[in-house]
Amino acid sequence: MVRGGTPPSQSWKTFLRNHAQAIAAIDLCVVPTLTFERLFAFLVLGHGRRQLLWFEVTRHPTAEWLARQMTEAFPWASAPAYLVRDNDRAYGHVFTSRVSAMGIRDRRPRRDRRGKMVMQNA
Repeated sequence: MVRGGTPPSQSWKTFLRNHAQAIAAIDLCVVPTLTFERLFAFLVLGHGRRQLLWFEVTRHPTAEWLARQMTEAFPWASAPAYLVRDNDRAYGHVFTSRVSAMGIRDRRPRRDRRGKMVMQNA
């Protein structure tokens, strides 16, 4: 039986294990206040030591604000090789341009044909 022409690739679990020191994950979380206002917390986590690297809070996140947070979280010499994030609309063109200018490979999930979330290169 002849197999497909694509070369075998490592699984997501193997990728995380092999590159843990070079991976950072980001997320934008909604934080309700006591007065029922919504704040947005931007979190940056390092996978190598599983530590919180950066956080900031705002009322109105924009792509420009998120791009500035990436620059503040990672000065040019300390940027990770890979960034894991979700497909939130708040990460606009300005953000993705800043991440690629910093030399970071952006990885985000997508759905396969069965609806299951899988990771892909962006």
